[in-house]
Amino acid sequence: MNETLIHIRKTIISGRPDEGRSLLAKFLKTNSLSTWDTILVSEIYRSLSELDRALKVLGPELGPSELRNAPDDQLALQFRLAYMLQNNGARFLAERMFANLTDEVHRRGKDPVLINPHYWRYLTALYLTMEDYANALTSAQKATQTLTSEQSEWWGSMINQSIALFGLHQTQACELFLTQLLEKAVSIGHHHCDLVHHRLALLYLDTCDWPKALYHCQEAERTLKNPYSLKYIYICRAIGTYYSLQGDAASAVKYLMKGLGPQTQSAIPPYTNMMNYYWLEKNLGNRLPVAQRLATRAHISFCPASYALGKCYTHEQLPLTLHFGMKYTENSHDCWVVEGDKILATRYSEVIHNYRTNKWPLMDLYSGVVYPPGSEGDTAILLTDLQVRCLSTILGSGDLGVSRWALTDFIYRQDFFHPTDGENRLKNLVQKLRKVGFEIKCENNLYSIELPKDQVILLPMDHLSRGPQAILAIQHPIFKRSDVETMFQIGSSTAKGWIKQWLEDGFIEAEGKGRNIAYIFTAKRERNSVRSQILK
Repeated sequence: MNETLIHIRKTIISGRPDEGRSLLAKFLKTNSLSTWDTILVSEIYRSLSELDRALKVLGPELGPSELRNAPDDQLALQFRLAYMLQNNGARFLAERMFANLTDEVHRRGKDPVLINPHYWRYLTALYLTMEDYANALTSAQKATQTLTSEQSEWWGSMINQSIALFGLHQTQACELFLTQLLEKAVSIGHHHCDLVHHRLALLYLDTCDWPKALYHCQEAERTLKNPYSLKYIYICRAIGTYYSLQGDAASAVKYLMKGLGPQTQSAIPPYTNMMNYYWLEKNLGNRLPVAQRLATRAHISFCPASYALGKCYTHEQLPLTLHFGMKYTENSHDCWVVEGDKILATRYSEVIHNYRTNKWPLMDLYSGVVYPPGSEGDTAILLTDLQVRCLSTILGSGDLGVSRWALTDFIYRQDFFHPTDGENRLKNLVQKLRKVGFEIKCENNLYSIELPKDQVILLPMDHLSRGPQAILAIQHPIFKRSDVETMFQIGSSTAKGWIKQWLEDGFIEAEGKGRNIAYIFTAKRERNSVRSQILK
């Protein structure tokens, strides 16, 4: 790799991002880039939080037919692109890209590691994002076999192995692994001592070995070479967690707030701040802003704290791993209620009658029906399934926002020929929501919206709309077409269209004929509603 680029990266890591940015601009004006230089430039842009450029320099995603004609160097860039996209929340797109790329490499009779030496490291990151710790452990072990301890990537892969062991609750194996890794780091004076101390601190926090937890927290902070790195946030969170578990709220808040500060120049994964918010809420309660408490619960990024706070865990998912005393209580919640500074985990069917009768204005995203301020239930905005999915996801991200890549990936989950196709659809979708009064912002590639202060919000936990039939089924389990027209202030042709679709989807059954015809909701209405959206 180009020595100048390596120097630029070290300049940024050492806490001088503006100097590094200036050096990079000068270098790019006078130099062409090799494949590996391009990958390093992408990493430099990421460390500067310039995610657009970090992706753009790698080129667009290639479809299967394009991959067949691409040279090996371009496949190496595509692997990096998949890794970057999953880092930005586009997990489904990244999964598809890894599968297509791996198939193409195998078709050529080659080893993916020969195309991109970081293949297993990239794949480990994807598995960790999915909380698939068994596969993450295997791929991290393979990653270390292709690297040497002189490379920072080797140390990152070793840390990933410890994260996988921790996630699998293999406590003794994890402790032995990290202890040996720390001995190696100390013996060569390596700058990754801080990370190893940090992982040992988390391990001892989980096993309630308080003296060892405190020692490694303090050592992680002492050996940290760069207070501008993402590691600083991890270490502050570990120390804040220690003081939280010790009941020292003042010290806990002090360190947790440091972990939220502007001292890092790296793009911060939502999970990291969600965990910070969880522990801050443990110490501050409702004094923590509601937008931060909502982000912990309802952001689309996976976070075990969401389940400790009342989100329903479906056992079709991978095993739920909780640490540091977090507990999950079995429940059937499907909805968050946000009212003022309060957030409640509940079942929609148990609260909708009360809220529709007594609470105005109401943003019911579970059914996709919004009663804006001043309407008193007389005027409704009806949202499509995609509009609900978009608005619910943005609202649920709280003050963290959601990246345009993650939002596109979550809403559409389709095989676009290029990611930009989905992003263009997203722009059109957001524009339509703005036209009906939702003040959605997009800054630094993050979509966000302020929580309305004068409106009750019913937010589906899975961010999927059940459609207006959800509220109709509760208030009118047996209904006529005129009930639909009156309830939603729609014309007869629209009501007929809805009823026809509900019959086709199996949500309702008809009884009687002619003017006496009535409709009854079936027991499978909600299951079909959600399944139809996932398959879209």
